[in-house]
Amino acid sequence: MATRIKLSLVIALFCFLSVASAEKSSTDQAQIRGAMEFLASDALQGRASGSHDELLAATYLASQNLPTDIVMAPHPELQAIPWATRPLLRLREGRAEASDMVSLQHAFAGIAETGTLMLPSAPQTPTTLNLLADTAIVLLRASRLVGAYEEAWDILRSEFGTMPRNIMLVTGPSRSADIEQTLELGAHGPRRLHVVLAEDDSQR
Repeated sequence: MATRIKLSLVIALFCFLSVASAEKSSTDQAQIRGAMEFLASDALQGRASGSHDELLAATYLASQNLPTDIVMAPHPELQAIPWATRPLLRLREGRAEASDMVSLQHAFAGIAETGTLMLPSAPQTPTTLNLLADTAIVLLRASRLVGAYEEAWDILRSEFGTMPRNIMLVTGPSRSADIEQTLELGAHGPRRLHVVLAEDDSQR
């Protein structure tokens, strides 16, 4: 399962970062679609970990001047990914800062009835990662996907014992129309949210 998570997450990061950066430039939808199709195509020849071919995706990002800087939660499952094999990705662990464009967080649970992520605060999952970056990427284990809110709260109580200082329930990117009924993205958090669902060994 570890290998599956590693490869899936890194490939998703490449694709999501390309879209995030393209939205900030004058690149039109056709160019964005072309980038996504290339990153998903057989031209990358499988992207096997540590091979020459999997570095084509990173090289492509660099050639397009797309961002590769990420602030990451110091969670053991994220730390276990062999990031050193992706030298064009620059990661920093810890809290997010206002200047960070992309964050990588680890979700405690996903709630199917509303498509919501449960993100409790903890030393290994700083809350600032959910708020400050322009693009948020969240890793969610398939085994942590529950049906109703009550199930997620039961798991939280059983594992934490006491309630954490902060719990964020995130159902999509930040948006607000408080001012003159004009929709604004990123008003109170990331303007883009990407969820990477990782399959567990027991589910394969």
